[in-house]
Amino acid sequence: MEMKSINRNALVIRPTQVMLDWVNSLTSKLDSEAQDMEAHDQSNIYLIKETASIEPGLLWLRKNFKEIFEEELYNWWTDESAWPLLTWENFEAFCHYRLHTCVYDTQRGGIKYD
Repeated sequence: MEMKSINRNALVIRPTQVMLDWVNSLTSKLDSEAQDMEAHDQSNIYLIKETASIEPGLLWLRKNFKEIFEEELYNWWTDESAWPLLTWENFEAFCHYRLHTCVYDTQRGGIKYD
């Protein structure tokens, strides 16, 4: 296997218990126990501009969190009228986030974009 570093950093987003409680409060059709278990194993990864350290990535996130937050909320609930306010405080309450500066591609061939 040939691994190559790519010119991106990775932003990993995982829902918090606040997010799960919010989703479960919106409908009684969800099995909250199964939902909780599923969410703890679920993360979304966003590739962002490559930086040498975490600090520039955190500054980027503070500037662009609303788009990320919208995507995360939409993954759980598509009715925007039920969403919380798109504030930094709510983003931090609803989403665990972690930045990684080293991203490796372990596959051959080009990346396909949707």
